[in-house]
Amino acid sequence: VRGKRGHAEMHAVDACTPAPTSIGLQNHLRSRHHLGYAAHRQHRCRFKFGANWHSSPAAAAVLQQADYLTIWLGPPSERYGARFNRYWHGRMLDYALSHNTTVVYYAYIIAGLARQVAGLRDCDVSDSSSTSLCVHGADFIRHHAPQILDLYSHFANETASRLGRSSDTVWLIEPDWYQYSQEGQQGGGLTQDAMVSLYDQISCRIRSYLPRARLSIDVSPWATDQDAWLTPFLKNIQIDFLHTSGGQSAGNSTFVRPDPHHHVTWRDLQRIGGGRGIIADTGYGVGGRAAGSVGWLNADSLGQRVAEGVVALSIAHVSHEWVQRVKKLRQRLPPAGTCMLTRASANQSRSGGLTRSGAFARSSLS
Repeated sequence: VRGKRGHAEMHAVDACTPAPTSIGLQNHLRSRHHLGYAAHRQHRCRFKFGANWHSSPAAAAVLQQADYLTIWLGPPSERYGARFNRYWHGRMLDYALSHNTTVVYYAYIIAGLARQVAGLRDCDVSDSSSTSLCVHGADFIRHHAPQILDLYSHFANETASRLGRSSDTVWLIEPDWYQYSQEGQQGGGLTQDAMVSLYDQISCRIRSYLPRARLSIDVSPWATDQDAWLTPFLKNIQIDFLHTSGGQSAGNSTFVRPDPHHHVTWRDLQRIGGGRGIIADTGYGVGGRAAGSVGWLNADSLGQRVAEGVVALSIAHVSHEWVQRVKKLRQRLPPAGTCMLTRASANQSRSGGLTRSGAFARSSLS
């Protein structure tokens, strides 16, 4: 079975041509018909609240109140490494399918693979420059791009096999994406053209298995010129949302993070995104440790963020108290400007994904 599934992956990504050099990049992207974006621009869309997946029975009642579920791809486990963990990711997908809930992935695949293969760690938790992604991340990508792309294919394939090829999933691509372009990287940061090309290849790998998948680009609040950084991605690739990561965005401020080194506002992102919704997150900090929610569960503050383009809030650590507050917030919030669908599958059963032989089931082609 493993060999057959691997063969299916290789076959499915034949349409993803090798990433080009910076020369001819724009023509390459436009020839793939990636211009524009597929966010659902409907009126009176309800603001969405998401919860991070927890498998404990005690969390079940809380998770049922969430509009969507988040889970991280990439952080390695002892048994499966950075690959799909059927006891963690698989159970979450089973739950989402049975409860008809949207799956939202934090696709932290580069960092997860780098930790497994090279012992590299997040910049804010590494105790040495010799193991920091802020120093060695770009070089890791240069040497391991095929493995990174294959891992995206692997996760998309596993998702399609469980939810169906036509399922609605959201992929928050690579938290801290911007760091791989910075000058402090050994050998120099990746050029923006190279990063646009890599993102395009990631998009193709995912959508080869999940054509309805919607992608989001990570916002690094410390980037000094958000327009120059984000615009080439948004103009040339089908990107549906912008998102924050790190769990420390501010719901009670016009700034994404009220920090002297972070200058971007929610309104800036709304303008740059050109109508794409913003998916904010809260409730965790350095190393994923639980942290407080900065102003997000206040109706007045959240209403202001909705007016500035925020369409959903992902909460890392939920509780019964959270459920009660969210119920009250839903009654008071204005509609969001862009819709997030909340279906785990689109008229699909489990047989609508990849069959054991690696071919798509007939029902997935309807």
